[in-house]
Amino acid sequence: METNRVVVLTTSNIPEYKVVRISGVISASIAEIKTRTLVGNFFGSNVAEDRLLSEVYEIHYNKVLDRLIEKAIANNCNAIIGLRYNSDFLGNYLCLTAYGTACVVEKE
Repeated sequence: METNRVVVLTTSNIPEYKVVRISGVISASIAEIKTRTLVGNFFGSNVAEDRLLSEVYEIHYNKVLDRLIEKAIANNCNAIIGLRYNSDFLGNYLCLTAYGTACVVEKE
């Protein structure tokens, strides 16, 4: 995925590019309270609730990725490699973290 000037990949290398500087690991997190109905029905058979949960996850994945990209740009990096996500419910909270290695890459 290329977003404006930051390339974001789950792999540790980019074909036809070389890493010229590694800034280090960056991370971004979101913790948002959810209603008991949404969390309580997560493991239920209610299809409407499953779709709602999927929409909530997608919105939050995009938000946390945007925050991660902002951090890469703030570190003068044009790539994030090794992107990973971690998510969990803690009580009524949906917690989502994204992390990866911010770096500068150039075409070979």
